[in-house]
Amino acid sequence: VPFPKNFLSIAKTILKRLFRVYAHIYHQHFSEVVQLGEEAHLNTSFKHFIFFVQ
Repeated sequence: VPFPKNFLSIAKTILKRLFRVYAHIYHQHFSEVVQLGEEAHLNTSFKHFIFFVQ
């Protein structure tokens, strides 16, 4: 089954919104992430996201 014609546009919108979620977490909640000891997990997750979208 072929992808819809607007697939790329939809995917870009989804990925842009996911990037904004990461930006919000880093900007507003990073101190809480550090308190939980999960900064390495967040960084790894973000790194995987960046490699995926490139």
